[in-house]
Amino acid sequence: MKKATLHKHTLIFREPGGTSRGILTSKPCPIIELNESGKKGFGEVSLLPGLSNDDNPEIDSKISQILSDWESEKDLPDLSRWPSLRFGMETALLSLKSNDPHLLF
Repeated sequence: MKKATLHKHTLIFREPGGTSRGILTSKPCPIIELNESGKKGFGEVSLLPGLSNDDNPEIDSKISQILSDWESEKDLPDLSRWPSLRFGMETALLSLKSNDPHLLF
């Protein structure tokens, strides 16, 4: 049985980080956790507020859809419009296949 969970965290920077669009003092850090046959895989949906292409209000529903599709063993859709989500899923899937969920290669 497959199970996918989203863990929402916020990283608080020790020092503010400057970007081309301002200063960041924190960053959302959603972590995808995939479970299958007793193994776990983890991936970060690494959004940068105001900078990431997929930093928009639809991201939460898109993440939920992708996790549901994975649990139902549906083919995952093209995620080229969602680079942060794509990275998180690809990382979680590599992590799931690894002998150590924190070692991808």
